Amino acid sequence: MDINDFTIQLFNEHKARINILIVEPHNQNIYSDKEKSYIAARTSDYNFKILTVREIIKIDDELYFHVEYKGKQIGFFKPVKSITLVPKYKRQININPEANFNNNLNTFLEIDQNQFEENRSRIAFSKYYAIFENQLFETIILSDELIGFLKSEEINNLFKKAKKFKVREDAMTYNDNTFTKKWKKIDASETTYTSKYIVPNEKKVKFKYSGKDVWIDENLIDIDYDILDMKLKDVNEILVESMLKQYADKMEEYHIYYNRMLAKEMKK
Repeated sequence: MDINDFTIQLFNEHKARINILIVEPHNQNIYSDKEKSYIAARTSDYNFKILTVREIIKIDDELYFHVEYKGKQIGFFKPVKSITLVPKYKRQININPEANFNNNLNTFLEIDQNQFEENRSRIAFSKYYAIFENQLFETIILSDELIGFLKSEEINNLFKKAKKFKVREDAMTYNDNTFTKKWKKIDASETTYTSKYIVPNEKKVKFKYSGKDVWIDENLIDIDYDILDMKLKDVNEILVESMLKQYADKMEEYHIYYNRMLAKEMKK
């Protein structure tokens, strides 16, 4: 995992957090100090548990994580096979039909392929980046359950956007985002509709028609939007993005707390 010194400094200074799923086939020492003079624990004590990374350091030019479990500091260790989980902006996603389930991470964790295949056409969520063997993946979550890991280019983000549009050509609407379940035909007209979700990479738009949320082909409507859908491929970029997300979350929590205190004072 190639994390540069600048990113490490930012991470440590801003007290950001990432997580790590301990999966080490060969037991690794967890040291109580940076000098590695005392072994505080072994990774076998925490196998298949998710630990919080509070600090990233380099010891002898090798990357070490300062970890804690349930609020208790454990020590420093060098991950080899463990999976780093980086919080990201939560997105609703579609899985590309060409997405390959059989990657090294799904294989390593023995994720159930049947469950993935049964749900691959459903709208899911991506909540974390996963770093494994110097490769980047995203977690695919459905109903709060992990169904697999995929590369960023194998999923398409849904964006919640209310944009006015008109139907330029007669078109079919669909009940599902895969365009397999027809709903009703919609005629070209000057009637104005409003989008609810847009999938730029698939040219699909979700909106309400005849009292029902349906999907339509973007190529058949006149809609104008500006959506930046970047696919990050560098670990330093995703860590910086995660730091920005965590900062925004803290600010939102602060505003909620401030408004509650203000309302409480107003009632006095």
